[in-house]
Amino acid sequence: DPDCTASLDCDYTRASGGSTSGLESNNRLADKIAKRNFNRTKSNQLEMQVNTRERKWKKGHAHSMLSRGPGLNLQDFVPVDVIENSETFISSPEDLIGITNAQEVLSVDYFVNEDRDASMLAVAAEDGVYEHTKYICDRLHGSRLLNIWNYAIDEKNEFIVAKYEQPDGLIEYSCSFSFYPDEAGDFVMESHWNLVDYAHNEEYYTFQVWANNVLNLETIVNGILENVKEQGEIKEYRFSEIPNLYIESITYENHTMTLEIVNHSESSVLDVQGEMLATETAEMETENWTVALTGEARQIIEIDTRGAYAIGLTFHHEEETVADGVYFADGVWGLDTNGEGTMIQNFTVSADEAMELEDGYIVGRDVHVQGEVKEYIAVYRSLNAAFQPVDLNQYSHMIFDAQGSGELEIVLVKESISEWENQPRNTITLNPTQSNFVLKLESMFEEGADIDVSDVRMLVFSLKGDNENARGFDLNIANVRFADGNEDANDLTETTLSQVIPNPVMNEAEIMFQSKEEGEYSFRLMTAAGQVITAAQATAVSGMNVHNFVNDNYATGVYYYEFRLPDGTVITDKLTIAQ
Repeated sequence: DPDCTASLDCDYTRASGGSTSGLESNNRLADKIAKRNFNRTKSNQLEMQVNTRERKWKKGHAHSMLSRGPGLNLQDFVPVDVIENSETFISSPEDLIGITNAQEVLSVDYFVNEDRDASMLAVAAEDGVYEHTKYICDRLHGSRLLNIWNYAIDEKNEFIVAKYEQPDGLIEYSCSFSFYPDEAGDFVMESHWNLVDYAHNEEYYTFQVWANNVLNLETIVNGILENVKEQGEIKEYRFSEIPNLYIESITYENHTMTLEIVNHSESSVLDVQGEMLATETAEMETENWTVALTGEARQIIEIDTRGAYAIGLTFHHEEETVADGVYFADGVWGLDTNGEGTMIQNFTVSADEAMELEDGYIVGRDVHVQGEVKEYIAVYRSLNAAFQPVDLNQYSHMIFDAQGSGELEIVLVKESISEWENQPRNTITLNPTQSNFVLKLESMFEEGADIDVSDVRMLVFSLKGDNENARGFDLNIANVRFADGNEDANDLTETTLSQVIPNPVMNEAEIMFQSKEEGEYSFRLMTAAGQVITAAQATAVSGMNVHNFVNDNYATGVYYYEFRLPDGTVITDKLTIAQ
């Protein structure tokens, strides 16, 4: 491996932390993971500062989230003072308990000054080994698996070591292993590429270590092993080989999954077994197919997911004894309610119409939720499973179909904004029949704010009640996508847009819009709070139309206007009133 540990001029990156790690590679958890991230976002706790005085490791204190009975304590396995000049801080992602098979969780981060050099996650699990592996999940989260190899970290037993490039450019080295006590009270140590190779046991202790270089990785792993030996004898080591053909990275956009394959075995045929969920609420389907390979060391293949929500893929070939596996999940549709006075009778996610957009971003799949609401219900959609930001700056409009009643608030959740109330948003009025809504992204930002959608993590659609009486609701959201519109007011034929001339408005203005059909349309002008201050109806022609707007001594400020067109399309945008 091209690690420069022995060199004097190494230029290392930092290491990522333990507070966001530890999630299982299992589709049944996707909605819980998304709910976890949604709650962290609302409470401004998505990013945790670890190296604080309160989180400093103190020997003898109970540092782990413990929900088991008497037994081995994870804190006894944590090596401290093993990296020169380092300090150890608690970074345990305590919200893993209850959404995984973890019974006890403990993670620590090792800092040298302000730089995090390594992290360790320890998990005690029952009914088998802890189901999350960095080998699977880091690639799901956008990392590149740069290299894997067997390495005798303890100078005797060959552990599996992996080298990753994280999405933010961090280079990390990782090693994972587990042990369980046998009937005699001795320990059996295991390290495998695939979870299926672990023995079935009721009690497992799993350790995942990642560091900014191999020396730090080796130091921490050996420190853990020494602490394990203080608790009992390691009677047996069961370690696996590594795959010679593996997936380096996975990318996904508009129903296409692109896989970069490293093929050290020079195989020409790849057998792929896939387990697929068409949507979040669908039943699992199994599919097998064969992919022809060139035999070259590196190759890119594409798989049409047909808009599937989640796919588990296992890759076999004739030269291989260890198969690689990857798990892909799209961003998830989830549901949040305040609980009191709210009842959900139906929540269903269905396949979309596989929209074909040459220049656009398809969010994917449609959602239907029905019940009663008193305070609010929120339907959210993470743009990817890893909750990583997506750059949407090349698009100017958010377009979707919706049906229901009442006011629907749409929020773009940006990574760079920590306060929930400051996230960009807009509100529309739903129709009882399915209508097409076109929101200019600019209209979701405060006047004068920087229009930046380069780091959108999640979309949230909130339906609010009156906080007094529960009312029935039936909400459909479909065909959500982002597209670039033509900003030329003289050419509004390619997409449904509108434009105010002039804007800001002093006395009068022309609002130009396109209608697909001839018929009656309605116009409303609303304050930022949603209060309607004027409304009108007129007849539209098929094609471009002009709506004449008169400033009737309205107060200076930003207003929102809404067109409801004959075909059910709703156009929402904003204008500014000036004196």
